[in-house]
Amino acid sequence: MIKEISLFLPNYPGMLSQLVKLLRANDINLIAISVAQAKDYGLVMIIVDKPSECIDLLEENNYELSVKEVIAVKMSASAEIINDIAELMGTNNVNIEYMYSTLLKSRKNEAFIILHTDNNQKAFLLLKEKGLFPLESI
Repeated sequence: MIKEISLFLPNYPGMLSQLVKLLRANDINLIAISVAQAKDYGLVMIIVDKPSECIDLLEENNYELSVKEVIAVKMSASAEIINDIAELMGTNNVNIEYMYSTLLKSRKNEAFIILHTDNNQKAFLLLKEKGLFPLESI
């Protein structure tokens, strides 16, 4: 499984740009990003190539953050992968809490679907058994 960093940003122009510039200035590359509005804040979930360094950097710069494990599944050329994942989790009583896809392709030119479930260990094993290629790390 991989680490996803979630943080709240004040919901006004330029805050996301500041975050991205900070990461870029410290040679930390975004692999995936999801941004959603949560009242007066933006909820930003990121996956980066250097999670430990990123966490330290964000904490040094007073960002409020949390870290959780998520699953990255290699996308196929077909949209059926989303159905395959949803069906596999549903038939095995695993709830998908959220899902998004990678913003950028990985160094091997592959894209991924990121998901978090109510039982990531079980979900990871189910995906692996089904041959859906969950990543151990990025």
